[in-house]
Amino acid sequence: MPTHKGSCLCQAVQYEATVPEGGPSMSTVCHCQDCQKWSGSAFASNFILPATDLKLTKGAEGAEIKVYTITNTTSGKALMKYFCDTCGSALYNKSEVDDRIVAIASGTLDDPIDATAQSMTEFFCVNRRTWLKPLDGAKQTHKLFE
Repeated sequence: MPTHKGSCLCQAVQYEATVPEGGPSMSTVCHCQDCQKWSGSAFASNFILPATDLKLTKGAEGAEIKVYTITNTTSGKALMKYFCDTCGSALYNKSEVDDRIVAIASGTLDDPIDATAQSMTEFFCVNRRTWLKPLDGAKQTHKLFE
């Protein structure tokens, strides 16, 4: 299985993501207000992988990697957002909904793997900025995993 490297802006945190043959199981764009604030943009873009396929090669949770937990979610389950303590780069998310998966911020990858994603889903489309158009071929939802 191919391995892709990624890092935060300052390189204090580095990782390797092992991607199954055929690409990640899902590539997502989330338009929820939390992701807009988290990314500082109109949406967040992530790749969903098994948590066991993310290996930190530099930095550690609780040291260089800090976590911000959102408890007021639509599912009622906590969402943990991990970021670099030095430069503030968003790195990945984990959720109490399913702790076996991780959502890696796609902008932290050193080499894009967009073309290999098996499926694309846009979440919380009701919050999509009016100047953004739906992504061609992407499943459109108004909440998480409807």
